Amino acid sequence: MQGQFLIIGSVIVLALIIVIVILHFVKKAEMKYYQSKVKNLEIQRNMVASTPVLLELSKVEPIIKNDKMEEKYNKWQDKFLDIREKRLALIDDMLIDLDIYVEKRDYKSCGYRIAKTEIEIYKVREAAEHLLEEIKDITLSEEKYRAIVTKLKTKYRNLNRDFQDHK
Repeated sequence: MQGQFLIIGSVIVLALIIVIVILHFVKKAEMKYYQSKVKNLEIQRNMVASTPVLLELSKVEPIIKNDKMEEKYNKWQDKFLDIREKRLALIDDMLIDLDIYVEKRDYKSCGYRIAKTEIEIYKVREAAEHLLEEIKDITLSEEKYRAIVTKLKTKYRNLNRDFQDHK
């Protein structure tokens, strides 16, 4: 009788140990999942931050020729500063909060915060891409016109040379 209790007790203890080990691995896997989500969000944030808006703005600066163009340029700079200093800083704060929630293992709140952060990153990415498109419309058209003028100058020189040769 005592041997049966010993066997049953051993089986129960063994089952408890197995359940605890399984729960530990499940929690560890869940933590890795959320850490990878946060890391992915950080990568997305860095991709938004590396949008070449500043480079395109520097291309616009030398071609400002009137007040209207200068006004557009100033608006673009203001939008860029808003994105870089306010909106990306907000995303940084959200990412720090996410790290804290992952460390505390508050996965319910973490999932909600991840969704909010993804939405904010999407909004900022769209704003940055829209700004970049607006600026590129000007810079690309300027480069296109510059290429046309260069071709026309070359053609003019050739025609002028032919004219001078056949006077």
